[in-house]
Amino acid sequence: MAKRILLVDDQLSLVQLLSRLLQRHGYIVSAATDGKQALERLRLEQPDLICMDIRMPGMDGYSAMREIKKRPALKGIPVVILTSHAQMEDLFEMEGAVDYITKPFDESDFLSRIAKALGTEPAKSAELEEPTEPADQ
Repeated sequence: MAKRILLVDDQLSLVQLLSRLLQRHGYIVSAATDGKQALERLRLEQPDLICMDIRMPGMDGYSAMREIKKRPALKGIPVVILTSHAQMEDLFEMEGAVDYITKPFDESDFLSRIAKALGTEPAKSAELEEPTEPADQ
């Protein structure tokens, strides 16, 4: 069964890029542009993973993560932080994030970290798989 991911970032171009990438790899993706909108989406759906930026207008990622962790129905959903502030790893862990991905990032590293956070093998895109050579007889 396809895993559901909620992307939360105020950079629309990044959300579109990541949505396409994740969908190509078999994930079901929904998006929000700030923490408040993410909490609203979480009332309607329960993703398997939340991938969230920290710096956003309105409700930032820290505040949203605190709200998520307070709610019994949501606190078990793993959160992966998207950030340009890698030196804040301890704070991300303290807030309950399972991992963080530093922007800019490599697509394969991003996909590997998402799969790890979900406890699955990295999904493969048909476009990215290398063709196999027929065995010599």
